[in-house]
Amino acid sequence: MTGYYAWAFKTGQYPTITSDKIFFWGRPHPKGAGASNDGIGKPNNWDWSTDNLWIVLFSTGSGSLQVTMGSSSPTFSVNAGVNKFTLALTQASSVTAVLTRNGNQVFRVQGAVTYTNSPSTYNWNFAAAAGP
Repeated sequence: MTGYYAWAFKTGQYPTITSDKIFFWGRPHPKGAGASNDGIGKPNNWDWSTDNLWIVLFSTGSGSLQVTMGSSSPTFSVNAGVNKFTLALTQASSVTAVLTRNGNQVFRVQGAVTYTNSPSTYNWNFAAAAGP
């Protein structure tokens, strides 16, 4: 993702997207969760977080993107270019994204973005995945 935006910064023009690529990231637990075995506690400004999975899709054409996390499985309409979506984080051990165009599957990407409602310790780092 950095290469795309670095090119735009350096040249003043966004590059043409020549291949489909997805990036997604999220935290491993809700911001308001109570950690059962954490000796440090929540960091300052912990409440500034949002409980979302963040999704960016670089797409060469229109289509649909289905993102599955736990029991949540919405489908988003996609246009050529940069598409940005959010999905409420739900208890799950992975995220699966399927891009479909003209009735054909373009890609299926699965990433280990684990999310639990009952963490034993706090972890404010994001888990991320990208593909294909």
